[in-house]
Amino acid sequence: MSSRFIVVDDTNTQITYDGLWFPDTGSLDSVGNDGAPYLSTLHGTKPNASLSFTFEGTSVALYGTTIIRDDSGIMDPTWGCFIDNIRIDREVPGIAAANNQALCMTSTLADESHTITLNVTVNKAQTFWFDSIQYLPSESDSVPNAAILVDFLDPAVDFGPGWNPLVSPISGFQARGTNTTGAAVSIHFYGVGLAWYGYIPADTTLSPSVATYTLDGKTTSAFPINRVATTLEINQKLFETPSLSPGLHSLIVVNNGGATSLPLTLQYIVINNVTETSPPASLSPNGTSSPTGSSTNSRKLVTTTPVGAIAGAVVGGLVLLVIIILILFCLRYKKRSMFHRRRYATALELPNDEAQQPQIAVQTGQHQQPSQITPYLGTPTDSRRTMSTMLPSVTSESRGKTESQAQPPQPRKALAQASTVQADDNSASNSLFPLNQAQSASSIRGVFLEDSGARFGTVEMPPAYTAV
Repeated sequence: MSSRFIVVDDTNTQITYDGLWFPDTGSLDSVGNDGAPYLSTLHGTKPNASLSFTFEGTSVALYGTTIIRDDSGIMDPTWGCFIDNIRIDREVPGIAAANNQALCMTSTLADESHTITLNVTVNKAQTFWFDSIQYLPSESDSVPNAAILVDFLDPAVDFGPGWNPLVSPISGFQARGTNTTGAAVSIHFYGVGLAWYGYIPADTTLSPSVATYTLDGKTTSAFPINRVATTLEINQKLFETPSLSPGLHSLIVVNNGGATSLPLTLQYIVINNVTETSPPASLSPNGTSSPTGSSTNSRKLVTTTPVGAIAGAVVGGLVLLVIIILILFCLRYKKRSMFHRRRYATALELPNDEAQQPQIAVQTGQHQQPSQITPYLGTPTDSRRTMSTMLPSVTSESRGKTESQAQPPQPRKALAQASTVQADDNSASNSLFPLNQAQSASSIRGVFLEDSGARFGTVEMPPAYTAV
């Protein structure tokens, strides 16, 4: 959506007048302290009349010169405004005669085509004066050869040091001004000319001043800053450029006054725009030109590239990308860690039923095959288990068994299960783990380690491995 209003003068042929309207030029320029009518032209009517205008946009306002007759509380003339045949509120006029007064306005329209209608009622032949229409256009609305209103807050207006804001506590209007010698302001625009509007402060102790403007870095012209009245004067046209060739232009305005002089001020600029027919050249403040791309909308001023905004967007995008990558990496790492912890916990899980644990028979003169032995890997909370919990006591019944009577090895059912060892006491000297006669089976305690099997006192059980 554009932020610049289009100004439609009362002489525009797109305005439809219904009734006995008549034109006027310049006769009311000095009425009031709010400046002359736009382009010093008006349309007036003494009998009842109406006008209408169709546009595409979201905001619209009608302006005129108000010279109201108060006849015992009956105001004459009166008027009403309608948008698409729906009444909108009208502005209440002041008692004093003045130019550039809002008749009605609205800023809550849908972004589409609308028709505004002004109905005028005149009771006692008091002339009603219509001046101009201002509306905020849609981006899609192509308006060739339009007049564009650019206020002092527009980013295309580049103020140098020494400029100060001004807000009137009475009228509420805003502007910017400077009384610093050499303070400058610049703007690039596409069109055939412009007019500069400012205000004159009410301070009568300030003397007249002079300022200059330079077009395209070549032509410098001076213009005066004078007082017309003893009160605040707004909407004052300070200067207007001569007609220029259609294209891109640069303007630099410099204040030559000082602290005791009337300030150089700016309320708004009205640019006489044209339809762009060829790619313009971008201009530097000194007037030199360089090629540039064609404009997509002839209503818009040509401004410099917002390098800061672009750089900020690029840096912000890179930071966002890095954050996204870090989040994805952390999620992937967390997922893999949980997966490995589950595998590790499953592999270390021990059965609770000791009665179902298989037995390992240690036979005289025979070594158990590694393929039949699975090591006990331990758990995070039980890395050592004593052999007293894994080996039964050696009884006389077990001592009486011969090698031929020994139990064959039982198959493994799970990893890291505890085992029962049976041995023949008579063949202890030939067994894999000989027992000292001074030792009893019940006093033997061993440790089955994670890295190298079990140890019985000073005797070590070789590690057992799962069959591949």
